[in-house]
Amino acid sequence: MPVYLFTYHAYQSWLPDHRRGFVKKDRGIQPTNKPLADAYRRAAKAESFEFTPLTQHHLIFKARAVCTGDGYRLHGAATEPTHLHALVSWANEAICFSKVRGRIKKANQKPAFAGFIAAGWNYWAALVLNGREPPAGQGRAAFTSSARCVFAAARRRAVV
Repeated sequence: MPVYLFTYHAYQSWLPDHRRGFVKKDRGIQPTNKPLADAYRRAAKAESFEFTPLTQHHLIFKARAVCTGDGYRLHGAATEPTHLHALVSWANEAICFSKVRGRIKKANQKPAFAGFIAAGWNYWAALVLNGREPPAGQGRAAFTSSARCVFAAARRRAVV
């Protein structure tokens, strides 16, 4: 059973000059790079933004709606002004993670959604969507570890 912790970033919220570095596809975590961040800013098609509390609730709602509608299981989700974290599993191992990740992302890019975007504040929302045990089998340890990280962070700063 595939189990993934997906993270979605607000536009331009984690650039290469971030104090903790940045992630480059197929290269992993990279050190801070101010010249590259400046190049990204110059090439940006829009201003950076953060998620308001209302937007954060909307992100979780849409992730839950996609998972329910497509037969995936959203075990939990947490937000902050610059990120959405969604812990998702599905029974059909033939479904590629990129399809699931893309469905959740696309649901949160609808034109009506853009009206909710504005400067945010430090806010976490966490939802435990059902109380069942983590899935058995190979992915259980990864699921349990991911869930603990998501929900420990959410509990420290949660408004549920």
